[in-house]
Amino acid sequence: MSTPITFSIPLAELQAVALAAGDKDVRYYINGVAFEFATDGLYLVATDGHRIHVIKAAVEEAFGLSGLTGQTLIVPNEVIKSIKSPARAKQTRMTVAVEPSKNDNGEATHRITFTAGNDSDSKTGFAIIGHYPDWWQRHRAGSAQLVISPRKRRP
Repeated sequence: MSTPITFSIPLAELQAVALAAGDKDVRYYINGVAFEFATDGLYLVATDGHRIHVIKAAVEEAFGLSGLTGQTLIVPNEVIKSIKSPARAKQTRMTVAVEPSKNDNGEATHRITFTAGNDSDSKTGFAIIGHYPDWWQRHRAGSAQLVISPRKRRP
């Protein structure tokens, strides 16, 4: 077993992106959050085919991250939704560990473990095998717009 690649990201960034992820979509590869490891950083991307959320993650404590440059790992919604922030934590970072593995069908994939707080709060899942939509074509640099949505509807 190889040494896992580890890094930490803000839990709030992951949860914000996950709001746009598909849910039970026929296009199984959009039923999760894509971790795109680019040369200029880590992008978290989610879409349901109608809207897209993209964040360049604030990565810290990276170990071996350059080994994933050019790869995209799709983390299933079930894993993302199961991550809970520790009680009374204002600025929670979580540690992500990625290591090569095989899924239940024997296909090569990656095992991804998220740890928020202590080790008893860790969640593990396998990356979805598939090709994530080419979001760079839809979200070009300089064309981004900030949209703020109120939490409650006004009468």
